[in-house]
Amino acid sequence: MKISILTENTVYKRGFLGEHGLSVFIEYQGKKYLFDTGQSQVFLHNAAKLCVDLKELDGIILSHGHYDHCGGMDYIYKLEEEIPVYVQAKAFEKKYAENLKTKELRYIGMEDQAGWQEKENR
Repeated sequence: MKISILTENTVYKRGFLGEHGLSVFIEYQGKKYLFDTGQSQVFLHNAAKLCVDLKELDGIILSHGHYDHCGGMDYIYKLEEEIPVYVQAKAFEKKYAENLKTKELRYIGMEDQAGWQEKENR
């Protein structure tokens, strides 16, 4: 098994990008999977820097429906490939975080306009 971290909070090498969130490229028994996509297209940038060809993916696995794990799905179209997405139905539910001081709610779920959602739910 080979695991390559594409997105996370810290960066130690010049030219790589980091952000709050997670994206991991996994190679196992000849299969290639993307586990989560971070919150933006940072995973695409870092994959290119690592010479990881995401056009060869066997699937995308989304752990849960928070923006920092699924937000990058809005950029999957750049791969120009049909890639199966594995995600539980609860991931599409609305999710909010409450500011403990102000009690204000902030949306932390997946973006509604993500076109991949309608496509994958068919």
